[in-house]
Parts: sequence; C-alpha cells; structure tokens
Amino acid sequence: MWKTLHHGGHGGKEGKSLWWRGWTLDLAAAFIVATALQTQPPDLDDLLDKAADYVVGYKHDFVGVVADETYRQDAREAARGTDVRGFPTEPARQKRDLKADVLFVRTPDADFWMQFK
Repeated sequence: MWKTLHHGGHGGKEGKSLWWRGWTLDLAAAFIVATALQTQPPDLDDLLDKAADYVVGYKHDFVGVVADETYRQDAREAARGTDVRGFPTEPARQKRDLKADVLFVRTPDADFWMQFK
C-alpha cells in the first residue's frame, strides 16, 4: 500500500492523485495525534498566575481612553395659558444634540483619572 501512496510508486495522474491522498491522510493523522496530546487541561495555579500577570500588565499599560459622546437636550417651557377656544397653548420646545470627543487619562501617579472634552 505504501508504494501506491508514495510519489514514486506509480507514474501518471493516478499515482500523483494517490500520493496526494496519502500525504493528506498522513498530515491529518499527525494533526489528530498532536491535538490529542495538547488537549490536557492546564494546571489551575499556572492559569491563575498567567491571568494575574495579565491584569497587572494591563493595569500598568492602560493609561487612556478616547470616546465619542452624544448628549441630547430637550427643553420645554411651561404652558403659557389658553388659546381663543380655551385649549392650553403648546409650550415652546427646544432640542439640541451635542457631540464631543472625550479623553480619559490616568495621571502619572495613578491616583485618579482626568477627563478632557
């Protein structure tokens, strides 16, 4: 069987096709064996140590955040009275949308965060 799958076993298209199939099967088998060997669960203490190191590094390296802020203001005046038919008049309305870039920066001594708009 190996001669049939090996590139030098048979000539022509059929030999090359069988060689590729054999090579693919060999590669798949190697992948399955390697994957099975690597599926051992990690040691919990090692995992927790790595997570703690990541958090400490992140806390040290994380110094700022930039965000887009959208703020909508709606204002309505109090009713001013009634119209000629006796119905209350519609109060005047104002609406405005404010947009800004907001920057939060941690101070060098890391005691607090400052905000800039």
